[in-house]
Amino acid sequence: MKSISISAERSYDVHFVSSWTETLASFVRDREGVVLVPQSLLTHVHEVPPGFSLLPLPDGEDQKSGANFLQVLEKIAQTRLSRSGVIVGIGGGATTDLAGYLAASYLRGIDWIAIPTSLAG
Repeated sequence: MKSISISAERSYDVHFVSSWTETLASFVRDREGVVLVPQSLLTHVHEVPPGFSLLPLPDGEDQKSGANFLQVLEKIAQTRLSRSGVIVGIGGGATTDLAGYLAASYLRGIDWIAIPTSLAG
C-alpha cells in the first residue's frame, strides 16, 4: 500500500491499494457503518465488513436527486448508525459525492471513506 498525507483544514490520508476489501476491513475494524454501492457494481461487492450494512443506490446521476438523498439518509437512520460510525462510498463521482454529503449531514458529520472506481470518483 502506498499512502500520501493531505494537509488541509482537516488533514487526511490517501491510500493506494490493490485489494480494497482487506484494506477497508483493517481501517474500520471495531466500527459500524454503511457501504453505499450503485446497482451496477453490486456483483463486485461480495461482502462488507462486520457491523456494516450494504445500501444499494441507483446508477450514475440518478443518485443526485433530493428524493434519493432523503431516502438514503432515512435508510442510514434506520440502521441506527452512531456518531462513531462511518459511511463508505464505492463507485464513481456521483457515489463518492453522495457519500461525503450524507456523512456531513448525518448527525452533523461522521467519518466517511471514498473508494473510487473511476478517475472522477
